[in-house]
Amino acid sequence: MIKQNILSIRPQNLHKRFKYSLLLLFIFLSTSCTDAADKPKLSEINVQVLYKQEALRCAEAITIGERKWDIERLAFFVSELNTSQNGIEQALLLHDNEWQNDGVALLEWTDCRAQQADSEDPASPLTAVYHAKLQLAHPQDFALGSHLRFTVGIPFELNHLNPLSQKSPLNIPSMFWSWRAGHKFFRVDMQGQQQSWVFHLGSIGCVADSAMRSPSMQCKEPNRIEFDLQKQQQGQVLVLHLDRLLAGLELNNQSACLMQPEQPSCQVLMTNLRDNQVFEWR
Repeated sequence: MIKQNILSIRPQNLHKRFKYSLLLLFIFLSTSCTDAADKPKLSEINVQVLYKQEALRCAEAITIGERKWDIERLAFFVSELNTSQNGIEQALLLHDNEWQNDGVALLEWTDCRAQQADSEDPASPLTAVYHAKLQLAHPQDFALGSHLRFTVGIPFELNHLNPLSQKSPLNIPSMFWSWRAGHKFFRVDMQGQQQSWVFHLGSIGCVADSAMRSPSMQCKEPNRIEFDLQKQQQGQVLVLHLDRLLAGLELNNQSACLMQPEQPSCQVLMTNLRDNQVFEWR
């Protein structure tokens, strides 16, 4: 009689244990799905331009010293993107499109005054009429990423190719010097009252038979600048601090920089790019 009671109870206990196990499994899966949903993967990194921590606005000129300046053009090339996660390097492949090809992206902003004329809200932040984001070929989870590394510039093997046969953005005339010198890696054109100021960064000391020929070896001063940025927030935004780039300069016609090594303003700008935290990854 006792044996029968024990046998009759066992199936019930097994059934209860089975239901309990299913409940635990459901809770585990639900929690995992919630955690995954809280950490969406990013398909792009937005790029912003700030001046003294404020977004540039079309209705407001930048006050530098005692002068006001309007940005006519701001553009730069980015290449060799990668990130580190738990100490492991991972290349960030870019989606090929009009502004990105062969692992090179052009970030470009248009004439702010033209935007003001066309915009219904002239007080809106300076926006990208052209391209202001790094569009990734594969969505990335930057939750574990600690550093973003990239180069402002174009690799040597791409920098001196015939621009007439290259895909965009390596065929844009305004960002190209010559086959021998290659592209302008970074360009800022500003206009003040009866004054103008420009900064055009590119390789110098390139040796070739003529300006219409590509050099066979690296230029004396490649001027490709590498950045290694520690993530500050979620990794969604790459920030360019324009005020940090211009720190220590008095902007005028004489302090423009077209990459003459002996020009004091060029020396200041290159020092700022390398040491003044001009870029930030947020």
